[in-house]
Amino acid sequence: MSTSKKDETIAAPLAPMNSMAMMKAKMKDVMNLRNLRGVVSFFGLGEPKPFEVPAKEIALSRLRKNMLYFATNYMLVVACVGFLSILMNPFFLFILMCIAAGWYYVAQITANETEENPFKVGGRPVNASQRNVGMLAVTGVLVVYFGGSVLFSIFSVSTFLAIAHAFLRNSNIPEEEDDLGFDVAAEV
Repeated sequence: MSTSKKDETIAAPLAPMNSMAMMKAKMKDVMNLRNLRGVVSFFGLGEPKPFEVPAKEIALSRLRKNMLYFATNYMLVVACVGFLSILMNPFFLFILMCIAAGWYYVAQITANETEENPFKVGGRPVNASQRNVGMLAVTGVLVVYFGGSVLFSIFSVSTFLAIAHAFLRNSNIPEEEDDLGFDVAAEV
C-alpha cells in the first residue's frame, strides 16, 4: 500500500475567527473602489441587448455573477438611495444633525477633559468610553425610532434595484475567476 505524503496529511479546519477574518478581507477586496464599474459597463450602453430576462438554466448563475461583479456599484446605489431618502425626510435629517451635534459635543468634552477636571454627570465622573457607549445607545434609539421607516425604505428600494439589475443585466464579464476565486466561465 503506497500512499503519498499528501494523502497522509489532513489539513486542520480553519478556526472560526480565522475564516471570518478571511471572509471579511475578501468582502473588503470585493467592495474596493477600484472595482467600481463604469456607467457604460453598468448600464450596457452601446450593447444590443443589455437587459433581458434570462433563461431558467442561467438565471441564478447570472444573478450571482452580476452581484459579485457589480458589488461596488450596488453599494453606490445604496448610498445614492440613502442620500435621496434622507433629503426627502427633513425631520429625520434634523434628527441626524442633532445626533452629529451630540457627537461633536462629546468629542469636545473629551478633548478638554483633564485628570484634575474630569467630566461629571450627577457628581460622578464619566470617562470617554462611558460617554461613547451612552452616545451609541442614544444614537441607536433615535435612528431606529425616528428613521426606522426611512431605513426600511432605503433597504427595500436598494435591494430591489440591485437584484433587478443583477437578474436582468446581460453583461459580458471577463472569462476568468471572479473576485472571490470562483471560476466564472465554468458556471455559464
